[in-house]
Amino acid sequence: MNCKSVSTEDAKANMAKRYKEICRMQTQLATKAAEDEKAYNIVVSAFTKIFIDLDASDVAQGKEISTSTTIHNDIENKTSNETGDKIKGFKTKRKTHVGSRRLKGALERAKSKKKIVHEDSPSQKVIFT
Repeated sequence: MNCKSVSTEDAKANMAKRYKEICRMQTQLATKAAEDEKAYNIVVSAFTKIFIDLDASDVAQGKEISTSTTIHNDIENKTSNETGDKIKGFKTKRKTHVGSRRLKGALERAKSKKKIVHEDSPSQKVIFT
């Protein structure tokens, strides 16, 4: 591997760690803020201030916001694949028979192989079904 790919993998790994930590903290804040109206207002105003500060720092550094959203999507996909949260397919059972007739076992089939059909004539015919 060359050095550039190792450094980008490290940067992505660090970004994924930061993303997980921020999400964990945000979840804890949301849990506490939902309990009380005053706490809710404090958290909403703090988040609004944080968003404004982050947008200002992105503009000051000359970054575009669209690049951060693509990185965000990459991190989200990578972390979801690593945790094994993928849904695995269900195995469907094959149909054993088609139709509404009841399946007969081997004993029933052996018994009902021969039918004797009575006709007007005195001779009997054997029909196999």
